[in-house]
Amino acid sequence: MAFTPSTLSRCLALALLVKISPALAEPWAEKTYNPKPDSDDVILPMPCEGSMVFRRVEIPVAGPLDDIPITLGED
Repeated sequence: MAFTPSTLSRCLALALLVKISPALAEPWAEKTYNPKPDSDDVILPMPCEGSMVFRRVEIPVAGPLDDIPITLGED
């Protein structure tokens, strides 16, 4: 049986879909995206049945556009 380029590309696409489909069906465990849940968390859905969690962090500034100096790494 000879494969033409279009037949080969269709077979490859089908093989990839069959291989990927079980991974898309599993939902993530909550401990992987929110290890310390809080009642004020904002949870947004992500691809692959995952989620991303955001939490409000209070910082000591006078206005919303003020800067606060931070040191990353060494003290």
